[in-house]
Amino acid sequence: MRTRLLVFLCVAALALCAMPAFAQGSASIRVFGKVIDENNEGLPGVTIVFESDNLIGVRSTLSGKNGEYTSPPVPAGEYKITFRMDGFQSVQQNVRLSAGQEREVDAKLRKTFEETLVVTGEATQVVSEGATSAQTITYDTLEELPVARTFQSAVLLAPGAKNTGPRNGGGRGSGTNSITISGAQSWDNLLTMDGVVLNENIRGQAFDLYIEDAIQETTTMNSGVSAEYGRFTGGVVTAVSRSGGNEFSGSFRVSLDNEDWAARTELTSAERLDSQNETFEATVGGRIVRDRLWFFFAGRNRETEANNFTSLSNIAYVQAREQDRLQGKITAALTSSHQVQVTALEIDDVQGNAAHGGLSDFALLVDDGTLANRETPQELLSAQYTGILSTNWFLEAQYTERGFTFEGSGGLDRTLETGTPVFDLGEGVVYNESLFCGACEDEERDNEQARLKASYFLNTDNSGSHDLTFGGETFTDIRNANNHQSPNDLMIWQYVPSATATGNIADVTSINDIFPQVDAGIANMVWLPIVNLSQGTDFQTTSFFVNDRWRLNDNWSFNIGFRYDENDSVNSLGLQVASDDAISPRLAVEYEVGPDSPWSFHANFAKYVGLAGNSVFDDSSSAGNPAEVDFSYFGTPILDQPAPNVMQPWINAINNACPQLGGGEWWLDPSLIFTVQSDCLSATHPDGSALVDFFDIPGATTAVDTGLTAANADEIQIGFNYLIGQRGTLRVDFVTREFGDFFITQRDLSTVNLADGFDRGVIRNDNSLLSRDYDGLHALFNLGLLEDRRLRIGGNLTWSHLRGNFNGETSGSGPVSSSVGEWPEYIQTSWNAPRGDLFADQRIALRAWASYDIIRSPNHNLNVAWFENFASGTPYSAIATVNTGDNVTNPGYNSPDVTRDYFFSGRGAFLTDDIHSSNVALNYSYLFRGWEFYIQPEVINIFKEEGAVLENATTSLLSNFDPFTTTPVEGTDFAFGPNFGNPLSENDLQAPREFRVSLGFRANF
Repeated sequence: MRTRLLVFLCVAALALCAMPAFAQGSASIRVFGKVIDENNEGLPGVTIVFESDNLIGVRSTLSGKNGEYTSPPVPAGEYKITFRMDGFQSVQQNVRLSAGQEREVDAKLRKTFEETLVVTGEATQVVSEGATSAQTITYDTLEELPVARTFQSAVLLAPGAKNTGPRNGGGRGSGTNSITISGAQSWDNLLTMDGVVLNENIRGQAFDLYIEDAIQETTTMNSGVSAEYGRFTGGVVTAVSRSGGNEFSGSFRVSLDNEDWAARTELTSAERLDSQNETFEATVGGRIVRDRLWFFFAGRNRETEANNFTSLSNIAYVQAREQDRLQGKITAALTSSHQVQVTALEIDDVQGNAAHGGLSDFALLVDDGTLANRETPQELLSAQYTGILSTNWFLEAQYTERGFTFEGSGGLDRTLETGTPVFDLGEGVVYNESLFCGACEDEERDNEQARLKASYFLNTDNSGSHDLTFGGETFTDIRNANNHQSPNDLMIWQYVPSATATGNIADVTSINDIFPQVDAGIANMVWLPIVNLSQGTDFQTTSFFVNDRWRLNDNWSFNIGFRYDENDSVNSLGLQVASDDAISPRLAVEYEVGPDSPWSFHANFAKYVGLAGNSVFDDSSSAGNPAEVDFSYFGTPILDQPAPNVMQPWINAINNACPQLGGGEWWLDPSLIFTVQSDCLSATHPDGSALVDFFDIPGATTAVDTGLTAANADEIQIGFNYLIGQRGTLRVDFVTREFGDFFITQRDLSTVNLADGFDRGVIRNDNSLLSRDYDGLHALFNLGLLEDRRLRIGGNLTWSHLRGNFNGETSGSGPVSSSVGEWPEYIQTSWNAPRGDLFADQRIALRAWASYDIIRSPNHNLNVAWFENFASGTPYSAIATVNTGDNVTNPGYNSPDVTRDYFFSGRGAFLTDDIHSSNVALNYSYLFRGWEFYIQPEVINIFKEEGAVLENATTSLLSNFDPFTTTPVEGTDFAFGPNFGNPLSENDLQAPREFRVSLGFRANF
């Protein structure tokens, strides 16, 4: 992989030398403003020059009528913006420009007979201006604060962003939860780096396609987002990596952590592994040709070892992982008007003892026979062009792609005897072999995007200025997977205790001592054949957008934008399952009190439309998804052998009864599907009893409505900005959102056909049975105090309320459809889907930080940084399954599901603990002749505070009461479990106190 990347970038560098070239960073920035004279009159003809270490060459423009101007597209970074005109003093403003943020830079020029330069301002980080609420976290900020230097950590430093989504699995404490932004589901954010979409295709979480020391900044937009951005209902996150420069620079870092450096908690059950984990990072960048061709390379290597133990048997094993990341970027400019940039990144990732295809965090395995190694390589490519066609016309183009592959993810043994997993449903553990199939086809999860955008700046005499942006893009979500549930497509399911050769599973020491118990009449043999291999999905969204940032006068500005998205969804069977379109208006107004006033106010209305991608939109496909044939085991009980080899006669019988399951074109013909079902269900044992207990074919029982659309959200936002002199800023927004077009499976008498034997369901949109609403108060601030901003403080506060009756996602599947429309006669939404506080609700989230420079000298710098985090508890409910079959007369279904969830409490009636932690870091560096050597020790949760982020909610049913007429009574009809309201493992607690340290050097050559 590395060789291919280096060769590619070398070829790209040679090619770029001979062609017009490009801007840096995917999210280019346009600065706008007005130049006035000492009488506050607009001043046309002023030259505005933009200079930055992040910009090849310089950019310039002229102010037009009324003195208004807009800049050419420029990359993020610190800038000197100089305003020049003969007969007037020149003014230079030092500002920081960040991706995704509007920035207004005005200037006042005074007449003079001498050439003078007035420098104002300092290139400090500011919060966003205008309707878009955004927070930018620079490399320097993330570097000095005692938080993880990750994409996710940068996002959580923005208001409205919380880690209250489904748990991703693994790790200690709440940091493993997925991120929600402004009340949306965690899978429906748009996450990018250098323009490449990082979202994983199923769960929507960000792939770690970055090297920490290579990231320049990360911007999170949580409300008032421009029409240029689409395919989300939450927020937009844009990370930009470095791009080299005219001067040579480099860095090297090693970060050290150790499982044994974390404190023990009251629930720590296993000894920490005293093994030092090292993460190495290196960067180098500079010029090939000054102001013409730049390069930047970065690399990262991390090797980790962690102690783990099998469930129940407690057999010790070590999980090892080695990951290499390599990034390269070439930036070229033939002229100051045309620039091109190409970025590539590749990851090699080898995971040792990744039980169950990497799902060891679910604590499923009992014996070391289920351990396996896997690889998950990734790659990223971005090619971008920016052109300045005239003073008023600008053009931008971009192509990106991202690839991710599962290799060897799951069990490797495909034999019947030792390759069949035995799933003990009572204990929730697996014996004999890993789930999934590491010996089958690799799984690929990719995307591609192409984008073209043009901008025109129009300056009028009477109606102010118009900065017009319009363009289009195509995005393709691609997944090619055959979802084998085991190496040989077979499993045994049972609710019985486990057995061992010694009689006590706690005494075993290896796989040879463990035998799953398989009893006649209790165990189910499960055959999960994939009757048709996947052809790969092709979910394409084509979009067009237009946006007018209209500055009417010195007080009033407007943003008028519209976005059009058209979805063309082709599932893994090659069939079109949905074709829809939507229009998203984005309208905003801003009022600036006056040129010398620190106050400005804004309001916004927006509609956001999410991504129509994999998961729900591919649910109806039989390709790549397993059928399910369940049949009871009536053979000799298996107690003294490790192999379920007695399955073969039953497999032979199923093959004889249902030969069509071997493949063919029958799944495209509903009449043949029904024939196959009938043949399988009528098969019998030699004694005449039914052979098959359950039969399901993907695509036969569930279809996708051809009018299915992506979820959406309507947003109203009002707020203000306040400038705290030249030292800081404060922004406050009230955001309310109403979500709609939820996914629901309708399975009722209008969809069921008794003649075919199926209770057919249709996945469609719903706005009548389901609801989800969000109200949030988002505040963010930063302030520099003392001489030269020696003390810097910042933070954000979010008060919010998320309520409704639809969570709509799980950790394993990402988006899911609701079941409230299935067999509706057997449920009542008042107890099955009541409205209340959703699991992602969290009323208060506060993150505040301070950084103080203790020593500033030519050779020594010492800084101390403090970080405070407070998060109120998250809701959970008392839920158990009730049987409604005895209380409803079947109105005409074939086989209705009569077991439904019942809320014995209000939704969200209980809360986990409030979480508080304090982190501290020391940052010391020694400077010598352009070299900076540094060390950064950190302590996380220094006061060792403990709180439960996940608590047990087990609720038991005591009587088969009538849920339609009876109000259940605790102790008579239901009971809370013995551990209800208590954390059960260390993973249910916040991260304990932990020490880590980084050291290295930076250099400018």
